[in-house]
Amino acid sequence: MGDAASNLYFQTFMLYISFFYTDVFGLPAAAVGTMFLLTRIWDAVNDPIMGMIADRTESRWGKFRPYIIGLAPLLAIGGIFTFTTPSFEAGGKLFYAYATYTLLMMLYTAVNVPYSALMGVMTSNSITAP
Repeated sequence: MGDAASNLYFQTFMLYISFFYTDVFGLPAAAVGTMFLLTRIWDAVNDPIMGMIADRTESRWGKFRPYIIGLAPLLAIGGIFTFTTPSFEAGGKLFYAYATYTLLMMLYTAVNVPYSALMGVMTSNSITAP
């Protein structure tokens, strides 16, 4: 149940963002599709990097908690900026969409990769229930 909030947030974006970029923000569908492809390629590189960073973190709050607590508010702000419609020319709108969407996905990675890794460090007992 702990991951439900993150999934609701993510799925809301994934279901609505194509419509938003094409019909509300006015970007061409081909440009939006290209943006999604390029940001997903970056996300494939970014996820393992964030895992390595989080795994090597040593703090008094543990390895993963600082990222979850510290970056969750920025993830919320990133969502607001992603769905903000500044009145730029076509090139400016596309740049803004790339910048905010990429930032949003990086923040999502920075919160969810450490969150997903928490299960493995919550206990040292590896015995499962019968």
